Amino acid sequence: MSVPTAILLGSGLIAASIYLGLRSQVPVAPATASERPVAVPLPAPVVAPPVSSPALVKQQASEALAYQRTRLRDVCYRPAVLVAGAPLPAAWTLNVTFDAQGNQLVRGVEEHLGTSTPELTRCIGEQTRPMTVPPPGRTIMVEIPLSFP
Repeated sequence: MSVPTAILLGSGLIAASIYLGLRSQVPVAPATASERPVAVPLPAPVVAPPVSSPALVKQQASEALAYQRTRLRDVCYRPAVLVAGAPLPAAWTLNVTFDAQGNQLVRGVEEHLGTSTPELTRCIGEQTRPMTVPPPGRTIMVEIPLSFP
């Protein structure tokens, strides 16, 4: 027998086997209403909050600090003035980093040269409570001025 003839006979046997094998399968009855798959609703897509500008976050953080200003003046600045015997020109910059959800991650207090005392700066750093802002949508750092009197 030649190679082309063997290939032809082999192909015919494979085709017949497939045909007969598929004919012998039992058809599946349609599913009843209780057996049909139930459509499961897809979860709602998570929508990321819009990304806020640094200027907006700075304004919001400044407003959050304004709620603490009276307490910081009473707890830190006024006792320092009494010790010094005269009003102190006190000014700082608070460096605050917020996460994407608006929670404070880190805060630092930078004293402006010649405007405060180390004790007063330490008090401001310790007494300033953590701040939150509306979710900015990303991690963002802002600098907020604070000064007395």
